[in-house]
Amino acid sequence: MQILALVAEQSDLTLEEIILALRKRRIRTSLGALWRFFDRHDVTFKKKFASGRTTARRRGPGASTLDPGARHA
Repeated sequence: MQILALVAEQSDLTLEEIILALRKRRIRTSLGALWRFFDRHDVTFKKKFASGRTTARRRGPGASTLDPGARHA
C-alpha cells in the first residue's frame, strides 16, 4: 500500500504532510479518511512538542489560579 510505504519512508510526517505527499502522487484523500485508515491499520503517531520538552511544565508556587476564591475554600 502506498500510504504505509510513504510512512515507512518518512516516519516523521504529520497527517497534513502525508495528505500533500499523496496528492502529489495523484491520490485524493482527506484528513478524516486518512485518520480512519491509520486507525484500521493500528498506526499511531507520537505527539511532538515544539520546544523538545518531554515532560509537562509545572506551575510555580506563586502562579495564580483561574478562580481566586478556590484557594480559600
